[in-house]
Amino acid sequence: MEINQAIVHLIEKDRNASAKLQLRHATIPVTNRLHHLGEAILKVYNDKTGKIYGTFHDNPASYPFQGFLANYMNGNDSFTSFTHQAMNHLKVIIDRVNFATGGYVLFIHYTQSANDYLFIVILHDTFGAGVDRDTLNLREADHLDISKLHMAARVNYSFIRASEHDVKYLSAVKGRGADDVARYFIEFIGCNDITNPKTQTRNLLQAVKDYCNQRGFGDTDIQKLKKDVFCYCEERRIKGEPVYLESLARHIDPDDPDRFLIIANSEKYAIDDGFNPDREALRRLKYIKYNGDISISFPMEMLGNKVQYKDGILTFLDIPVGLRQQLENDSNERF
Repeated sequence: MEINQAIVHLIEKDRNASAKLQLRHATIPVTNRLHHLGEAILKVYNDKTGKIYGTFHDNPASYPFQGFLANYMNGNDSFTSFTHQAMNHLKVIIDRVNFATGGYVLFIHYTQSANDYLFIVILHDTFGAGVDRDTLNLREADHLDISKLHMAARVNYSFIRASEHDVKYLSAVKGRGADDVARYFIEFIGCNDITNPKTQTRNLLQAVKDYCNQRGFGDTDIQKLKKDVFCYCEERRIKGEPVYLESLARHIDPDDPDRFLIIANSEKYAIDDGFNPDREALRRLKYIKYNGDISISFPMEMLGNKVQYKDGILTFLDIPVGLRQQLENDSNERF
């Protein structure tokens, strides 16, 4: 990522009280420390499951954040002024929520893969400990907690500028807890037309299955294709990039991508072009997993080889030495 500008503000709020703003009046210098922080936060964000995806609400008068951002991105306002307007709007929103507490609000405008992104995240301090290099004594070392991002959003502004991209250019992590707390950040951003990435990913898996059946693939070809689709989608998920059906179709079927597109674009699946895959749902392409009276998990590619299934009977061949030893020990210990 190439950071263009960044700034942090503070909004604090006690229960049933008005929020207080502490605004920074200059951007943060773009240093290695800022880059490390930005990359670390984005990695956590990209790995988050359960994000929501959508576009800005079609009523900008009631959801003014998009207008503030447009003025900045179009060069009509400064980055600092844009964030000040956004923070004052956030104060209006957060004042309505009794249990909201606020935090440090970090804005980062960065460029990646020739796209312009705005990233916003609310962070909190967490207590830590460090070692004084001179005395080797323990010392307190409060730091920003980036391990759990409960409120964060990212806007791909390049997709807004390019009208031919009919994709969800806005993603967000919603907070946890009471519904009003969970929703106020989404309301602040003005996210609309929300899609569920888990449902989208499951629909993609079904489309891949139907494509394999239509082509008459055998077990070996099916497992190979599922592995290829998993690797393709997982690579984009890790990068925080959406999956475009046309590009995926060319990857799956270079000779005739329309064979997959006709299936995936049907109303039966309703897969958005430019959806962000869900990590847990995506794993079904690579693993067979079941949790119930018994728990079992193994790579999909083992089915038909080291794992056989026929007439309701699941048979494991070439059991790992450690598992075999454990089973033998447990069997001998019975009385």
